[in-house]
Amino acid sequence: MSGQWPEKELADVNGTDEYIVVEAWVNHIEDVRSHQPHQKGILGDDSSWGEDARKFTVWDPDLELEKGNLYRIFGKERTYDKLEEIQIQISDADHVDLLCEG
Repeated sequence: MSGQWPEKELADVNGTDEYIVVEAWVNHIEDVRSHQPHQKGILGDDSSWGEDARKFTVWDPDLELEKGNLYRIFGKERTYDKLEEIQIQISDADHVDLLCEG
């Protein structure tokens, strides 16, 4: 998967509306209280200290990321203007690999 799509550190994710691969820790889970997206939270890696938070959204009801775990994620980076956020959208559970339990 990574050969076809660019691998980025979170500090380099800027909402360009392209598919990417990142390795990141789940630092926080937000309560979305809705069915779409199914989950939302904040990702972190060594490059993102002192940077704006990089959010993730999960659109697959069969996927739930856990706080403290490290994942390899294939997703689409985008800017969500309404909340002024840069997000990584995860559409399918098959696009996430657990690398380390925190």
